[in-house]
Amino acid sequence: MRRTTSALTAAALVAFAACGSTSDDDARRSVALQPRAPSLPAPAARLPPTPGDLLPAMGRVTEREVHPGAATLGARLADVALCEGCHEDVADGFRASAHGHASFDNPLYRVAVERLARERGTAATRVCGGCHDIALLVDGALDAPIEASDRRAHAGISCRSCHGFSAVDVVGNGAWTSTRATFHCRVRATRRVCAPTRSGPRRRSCDR
Repeated sequence: MRRTTSALTAAALVAFAACGSTSDDDARRSVALQPRAPSLPAPAARLPPTPGDLLPAMGRVTEREVHPGAATLGARLADVALCEGCHEDVADGFRASAHGHASFDNPLYRVAVERLARERGTAATRVCGGCHDIALLVDGALDAPIEASDRRAHAGISCRSCHGFSAVDVVGNGAWTSTRATFHCRVRATRRVCAPTRSGPRRRSCDR
């Protein structure tokens, strides 16, 4: 009987010791898994450029050419026909592309923007307009109901909406700068000679 009791006592002690060891191991693991403060300071965040008068959109127009009776800046940006005179094949491709239907002629986009305007106010839709509706944005037309007949609402991300930028910044959606009211090309006979442009940085300003 004594031997049986001793054996049971020894087994209980071994089991207790094993449990204690497991608890100690768990405690050490818990300490090891605790997050530690970084040894190096966090890098400074790069902020978007100082925006202009189109807030909350990040785009800026720093120079406007205003002439009595002249078309608005947005109307000129929406004019694809000017580019089509020399780039007919490109213009045809644009009209069939997603960029060509990125504005209010896309019913899904129209519904989304109109819902945002109801819930957050029309100023909030300028964030969308910084990429999708530049022709409307620069004329301040996003702050009012968009008429279905407004040509600017069907411009999409037009040729001059991108190629007319003087600078872009990849920090911040639609962080572009336009310093000219028109996209200038030198006219030679019936053709226009336009300055070359790199499209990569311009796309990265909007396409994420």
